[in-house]
Amino acid sequence: RLPHHFGATKALNITTRTARGEFLFLLSPDAEVTPGLIGELADRLVSTGDAAAVTPLLVDTKGQPATRHLQPLPTPESLGRICDGRAAPVFPVDLTQESVAVPYAGREALMVRKQFVAGMNYFDERFGEYWADADLAMKIRQAGKKIRLYPAIRATWHAAHKAPPSDTL
Repeated sequence: RLPHHFGATKALNITTRTARGEFLFLLSPDAEVTPGLIGELADRLVSTGDAAAVTPLLVDTKGQPATRHLQPLPTPESLGRICDGRAAPVFPVDLTQESVAVPYAGREALMVRKQFVAGMNYFDERFGEYWADADLAMKIRQAGKKIRLYPAIRATWHAAHKAPPSDTL
């Protein structure tokens, strides 16, 4: 537990530097995981050579996909939309596949190799509260690696804090 609020990105860096495991599991307080989920994701990350990170499918309390966390990498246009209070674009995903490479999965429920984060010199604290996860996604892409979504592995998203609506561009 940190002594006071440092902001999300600085907290991620403190956590990453002090973590002892091979993987980091970033989890929003609004996401609920089931027993065994972390082990399943770790197994997938170990067995998938092209992935630097893996994520479960977030579903709402009724079991419907809550894909607002699956987005294309931000562009100046999409960032402008978000800053104007308009919906963020959603990356279309075929949920019938065993795994799907996604460009950006947010940090709601994301497992990433600690070595990858250390190799990118940790999270850029200039991002403050937001967008360090987009920077991570971009660096994963630049390294020729992927973020893999596993639709059969699910976590529940509790929309306690109303998120901005998402739609397609």
